[in-house]
Amino acid sequence: MSDEFEVGDFDPDEVVENWGSGNVSVAESEASGTGKISVKRLKLFTIQCNGKCEVGSLSIWVIAVSCFSDNLMVKALIAQVVPDITFGQHIRVVLDVGCGVASFGAYLLSRNVVTMSIAPKDVHENQIQFALERGVPAMIAAFATHRLLYPSQAFDLIHCSRCRINWTRDDGILLLEVNRMLRAGGYFVWAAQPVYKHEEVLEEQWQEMLNLTTRLCWEFVKKDGYIAIWQKPLNNSCYLNRDPGTKPPLCDPSDDPDEVWYVDQKACITRLPENGYGANVTKWPDRLQTPPDRLQSIQFDAYISRKELLRAESRYWHEIIESYVRVFRWKKIRLRNAMDMRAGFGGCNISTIMLEMDRMLRPGGRVYIRDSLSVMDELQAIGNAMGWLINLRDTSEGPHASYRLIVAEKRLLTS
Repeated sequence: MSDEFEVGDFDPDEVVENWGSGNVSVAESEASGTGKISVKRLKLFTIQCNGKCEVGSLSIWVIAVSCFSDNLMVKALIAQVVPDITFGQHIRVVLDVGCGVASFGAYLLSRNVVTMSIAPKDVHENQIQFALERGVPAMIAAFATHRLLYPSQAFDLIHCSRCRINWTRDDGILLLEVNRMLRAGGYFVWAAQPVYKHEEVLEEQWQEMLNLTTRLCWEFVKKDGYIAIWQKPLNNSCYLNRDPGTKPPLCDPSDDPDEVWYVDQKACITRLPENGYGANVTKWPDRLQTPPDRLQSIQFDAYISRKELLRAESRYWHEIIESYVRVFRWKKIRLRNAMDMRAGFGGCNISTIMLEMDRMLRPGGRVYIRDSLSVMDELQAIGNAMGWLINLRDTSEGPHASYRLIVAEKRLLTS
């Protein structure tokens, strides 16, 4: 095989028959409107084969090339076709459905966009691991029967590129879950064969998608190349003005769209807050420090202003993390993938939680547990039993504080 390869028109659904083992460069391309993209050279990563590549390695390469081609389309199309989609400004939090190696999210990192890439466990399990090895946020999840574990209006944009999900089945219940998670005014980007191929079955699927999204009151923004883009409405006015009996119906006012744990998906349209909460979001990076309007709708006991509470909480944790960076020299260690958790809401016992943490943690990875004195002895005992290297430290509040900090390192156990 040659060290590099060049192709003219690349159809993402065709099998790539020739590829190089060396690092080559990417030539940006414009969309041709035919469902194909013009590509010169591709650079993703190097596969170490030691003279003989196994089939599994080659299949991962092909999948990665296929996913990376979408990023060229993203760059060539989305920002051009819809100027209002300003990555890194109004579009900050994105959900990518189905592309397991997370190349879409990897591309958007350079645009100040945080992308959560999800894929089902079956054939994509190893791809999720590969995405995490690349340092891109990813997790195993599937559009099945339960709601995904995200609140309503969580994402500014949701992307599906050949994710092989039938969005129109069962009265569109899966697309209704997308609608629940999509922010008011947010965008849904779909790249799939029904968008650009002119076969009878695929054209029927395209018409079904158009019909469903119209009933969802999504605005059809643009179809170009092999992607189609819709925008969710900003309020409920379109829903309320539909013809009587139009399906899917609006969800009952008693339905809580933010209730997700073990909650079945529902074949109804999630109502948007009448006060517009969720639609008006400050541009990034000001968004990070600006209390959102939606904060007022969150139900919790507080005697002070929610905005003041958010600012105080932010200052509190900023000081804690700043001390971690300084004391534990985080700037000098190779730290990329991190999980922040508040295990008290999990409902499990401590042993179960720590065993799950150990399963996900890489050898040499570190755990920082900040908790009350009452549980420190038990945490140390469990950590020692699992082979962790345990170090108990005072917090920045001093030795008389009610909290302590456990710093643990997972060691590589050998027989």
